[in-house]
Amino acid sequence: SEQVWQDFGPLFEGKKPLLYGYLNSSYLFSDGCFLYLAGKKVLQLPEHLQHKKSHELENFMAAFALAIDQGVLPEQFLAAYRSFKKPSHRIEFVAEKKGVRFFDDSKGTNIDAVIRAVESIEGSIILIAGGVDKGFSYKSWISAFSGSVRHIFALGQAAPKIAAEIGADIPVQIELSLEEAVQKAASLAKPGESV
Repeated sequence: SEQVWQDFGPLFEGKKPLLYGYLNSSYLFSDGCFLYLAGKKVLQLPEHLQHKKSHELENFMAAFALAIDQGVLPEQFLAAYRSFKKPSHRIEFVAEKKGVRFFDDSKGTNIDAVIRAVESIEGSIILIAGGVDKGFSYKSWISAFSGSVRHIFALGQAAPKIAAEIGADIPVQIELSLEEAVQKAASLAKPGESV
């Protein structure tokens, strides 16, 4: 992707990678409605991927680029994508109760993965996060969660660090169990919000 190229470009010296992303200078890019390959419109995006930048769209583009390179036609790729079932625990919709949507992203085990999950959910969010502290700072969550996460229930070893680093900007409440956190999040959430 464009970001990988910016981060690791020097590793590819002497090679000519085909970039994908949101810039029309990329070999494969999206304008929010369509995919373009070498400047030619080749596919209309599925409706739920349109008009937003997300890790799901980036995964879609990467898979599309690989499939096309192997001779798969755009319409064949789209048919396969429509039948694809995302693995469990990856921003998996669980239920809706009293107008509150519940998602399970327990495979989101690093700071960036949590940011990507939050970006993919529309509206206000009550976040349950924590677990093992891997030594990274949570401060990047402050700007990433602005306007979306209004409360965090923190669990496990990481909970005190989450509270210390971002509690002044986003309310953080430490809980001892996932069950308690889910119950309290459900009570706090309003219709139209997500947990």
